[in-house]
Amino acid sequence: FGGQWVLDIMPFISGNQGDVWKQQTVDLTSYTGNTIKFRFRGITGNGFRSDIAIDDIELIEPPAIDVGVKAILLPTEDACSGTANESVSIRIYNLGTNSVDTIPLAYDINGGTTVRDTAFITIPSFDSTDFVFSQTFNMSVAGTYTINTWTELSNDGNLTNDSLLNYSLASSPITTIFADTSTFDNFTPGVPGVFNDGWSNATNDGHNWYISSGPTPSSNTGPASDNGGSGNFIYMEATGINQGVEANLQSKCYDISSLNLAELTFYYHMFGSNMGELHLDILENGILTRDIIQPFIGDQGNSWNSTVVDLSPYSGTIKLIFRAVCGNCLLYTSDAADEEDS
Repeated sequence: FGGQWVLDIMPFISGNQGDVWKQQTVDLTSYTGNTIKFRFRGITGNGFRSDIAIDDIELIEPPAIDVGVKAILLPTEDACSGTANESVSIRIYNLGTNSVDTIPLAYDINGGTTVRDTAFITIPSFDSTDFVFSQTFNMSVAGTYTINTWTELSNDGNLTNDSLLNYSLASSPITTIFADTSTFDNFTPGVPGVFNDGWSNATNDGHNWYISSGPTPSSNTGPASDNGGSGNFIYMEATGINQGVEANLQSKCYDISSLNLAELTFYYHMFGSNMGELHLDILENGILTRDIIQPFIGDQGNSWNSTVVDLSPYSGTIKLIFRAVCGNCLLYTSDAADEEDS
């Protein structure tokens, strides 16, 4: 701009942003009438797990009025959703050059009756805000729910970003009776197989956990059978997966508010010369805490090992997340497995 580089024309983005593409919009109106050139500055982190990518750069003249739906915030697949009064919360953004207010919004569940509401909020140009619909919906029946939501501004100058469709998630049963044990023996083996009882693979990571009842496909790694010798276990298959890729196994939901001293026991198997890492995270009342125990890293021997985790610091409704991080997975000798949770 004017022959000089202007640094950081937007707040810089730092740290892990997740294994998804994210969109960023930058207001360039202060440079109107000038010839400009962009420069994207990438700064590597501490080590090889710090790749940065950009794509689909577009320079446009935005319309005066342009409001769209950016994300559905509630309910989420990570939270323990499944009540008779689930809230729908969305993030709406203003990509137009004018501020907007009094924004009509709508949603439906599984293509049913349209629920309408109005956000009496002023959103400045190129800004966003969160909105919770006043009307909840019933998610207490087990099953999959698809949410469609959209804006209904009559003078919107860009209709392509008004809606967010086919957001799908399943209701999560909440366990309240203890002791509770999950052996995975009623799951169906496969790649990844069929999960039951509220257990699932996360959808915002780079890989899946698989269900197996016998030796894993790769030699010199993985267990030969489950901890008891005759049932199922869940494992992360490493063959052909890039180093550092994560797979997140999410547990059912537990309401531990009635327990005086909650305790978790699980068995793990981490055998292989290129073994990666096994982490345990917890989602407590919708808030994620990573690494509630010291992660297991590297070869732990060709046996099932057990560990006990004190859950007394946590209360309310929780979900456990077993997070496997691939070692030198392209060399395949790094399968990690998990079995039993009580």
